[in-house]
Amino acid sequence: MILFFNCDIGMCRDWDLLATFSLAVIILSAAAWKFFMPAGGVRNGLLLALTAITLLHTVPWILVNSDQDRAIARFNVLLKNSLWGVNAFKVTEELALYYREHGDYRQSIHYYRKFLETDSTNYRIWGNIGDMHRLLGNEDQEIENYRRAAELGTTSWAVYRNLGSLYGGRGRFDEAIGMMKRSLELNPRQADVINGIGAFILNKTGSCQEALAYYTQAIAEDSTYVLAYVNAARCALASGNREQARAILGRYLAARGSGIEADRVRELLATIKEQP
Repeated sequence: MILFFNCDIGMCRDWDLLATFSLAVIILSAAAWKFFMPAGGVRNGLLLALTAITLLHTVPWILVNSDQDRAIARFNVLLKNSLWGVNAFKVTEELALYYREHGDYRQSIHYYRKFLETDSTNYRIWGNIGDMHRLLGNEDQEIENYRRAAELGTTSWAVYRNLGSLYGGRGRFDEAIGMMKRSLELNPRQADVINGIGAFILNKTGSCQEALAYYTQAIAEDSTYVLAYVNAARCALASGNREQARAILGRYLAARGSGIEADRVRELLATIKEQP
C-alpha cells in the first residue's frame, strides 16, 4: 500500500485515509480465508495467531495515539528525521493547532514559524500567525503577519478585515479602506465591514454624505446592526437633518425593539427630540 500512497507516517490524518483502503484488503482476506483454507484445527489456530498479532500492533498504536504527550513526542520525531516523506514538515502545523487549541499561543507561533522555514509563501500560515498575535495582544506583530498574508494573496476575507481595522485604528485610513474593500470582494455581505468603510471615509474626508451611503448599505445587509443605525443618525444630525436621524433610529426600534441596544437607541432618540 505504501507503494501507491505517499503517506508521511506520523501525520494523524493519514491513518484515517489509509483505513478506508485497508478495509477492502481485510474483506478480501476474510473471503479468501473462508473459501480457500481447509476447515479444521489448523485454520482455527492460524486465525487465532493472526488475531493475536493484529492486537499486538493495534493496542500499542491506540495507546500511543490516545496519549497527548506521547503523540506530541512522536510528531517531534518527524522534525528531526530525514527519512520521512517530503511533506513531513507539515506536521508542524498539527503541532501549532494542538497548542492553539490548548491556549499556548506562543508555542503555536513557534511551530507555525517552523512550517514557514520550509514553505515561506504559505499565506494561510502567515494569517494564522497574525491570529495568534491578535490573541496575545501583539498589535505590531499582528499587522506585520496579516500584511505578509495579504501580500501573498490570501483568500481569507477575515485577514483583510482585521488588517483594515488595525490600519483604521492607527489613522491609516487609505490603507484601511483598501483592505476593507478587498474583504468585501471575498465576502460581500459583511455589515460591520461596510459600516467600517463608512467610518474610515468620514474620519478621512469629513464627508457625511459619502459615509452615509455606506451606513445605509450596512443597514440593508443587516437590519439589526445597531452601530450602522447610530452612525447614520449622527451623520444625519451633523447635516442638520433631525427628522432623518429620528427616522433612522425609529427603523431600528421597529426591527428590534427590545434589549440593551434598543434601550440605548431610545436614549439617543430622546436626546434628539429634546434638542431645539
